[in-house]
Amino acid sequence: MNYKIRISFLAICTLMVALSFAQKTNTKTNAPFKPPVVKSLLGIRSGMDTVYAAEAVQLIGLPLVVKDSKGNMYPIENYRLLYKRKGYIEDPETGKPEVNYTAVASRFDNTPLPKVWSENIQHSLQPGETLFFFEILVKDKAGRQFYAPELRIMIK
Repeated sequence: MNYKIRISFLAICTLMVALSFAQKTNTKTNAPFKPPVVKSLLGIRSGMDTVYAAEAVQLIGLPLVVKDSKGNMYPIENYRLLYKRKGYIEDPETGKPEVNYTAVASRFDNTPLPKVWSENIQHSLQPGETLFFFEILVKDKAGRQFYAPELRIMIK
């Protein structure tokens, strides 16, 4: 008798598992999220742009903004900035200065940049440097997160 109860229990469990896999999925709620087409802006600059150092000094103090084609703004959760900085080192053989690039990067939760970052960049910007905003995480009205396009500003 105990044997029959175990077999029945096993059959019921197997049936329940099979039914759970056979349930129809609701395609509306399980449809993949297609993020809206947006662009990342710093002032009027977007995508990959080249500007003079004087303009870049002004841009670095402005907020990073993400908008769609209708002008709807999307709140920024966080983003990363990489500043490719130009410097000089002395060539040990010739004693002449050589151009050397270093990178400074961080993740930010607020825009515009913190005052210490914007002031340091503004005081040192020179031709050949790059400001690269990437991994720009934004939210839509439903609270769904997605990444906005990168923004690269090269200084001439």
